Amino acid sequence: MKITIDKIKEYNPCTDGIEKFESQYPNYKGSLESLLKLEDVSYGDKIWLVCKVVDVDILKQWSVDCAEFVVDNYNKEYPKDTRVTDCIETTKLYLEGKCSSEELNIARSAARSAARPAAESATWSAWSATWSAGSASESATWSAESATWSARSAARSAWSAEESARKEQEDINLSLLIGLL
Repeated sequence: MKITIDKIKEYNPCTDGIEKFESQYPNYKGSLESLLKLEDVSYGDKIWLVCKVVDVDILKQWSVDCAEFVVDNYNKEYPKDTRVTDCIETTKLYLEGKCSSEELNIARSAARSAARPAAESATWSAWSATWSAGSASESATWSAESATWSARSAARSAWSAEESARKEQEDINLSLLIGLL
């Protein structure tokens, strides 16, 4: 998919974001993959655009991939609590058509319960991955937003360590996405 400034403008971006992009890349005509690799575009702006232009099924898979990538953070902290891992596995089964939406909702509720005391971003990644997967009957926008939450939660799992760790996680999230495109 070719991305141009006119294409981006079709989605009504914030004024600051599009003005900054236009000033840095006045004649941008490239692939989404290339745009995702640009250093001067914020992670948030990249994710916003991805949610506008990428197929919902790719976003659902991406949200699961992001949750899987950070679930070890939760599992190290709470090794006896399998609710987050179970939620991710149930989400994958749902996406493959191997479990019902009721089973997905049960897993989602369990992961959300795990998040209350833990407040761990891996848990939120898993929980939002299930929302993304389960929203097939809902709007594509909701699914995209949920995938975004999952990716942002994955990036936040490194947030408290230091800025470079958060940036590294954002780069990993984008690499996971590029691999799916």
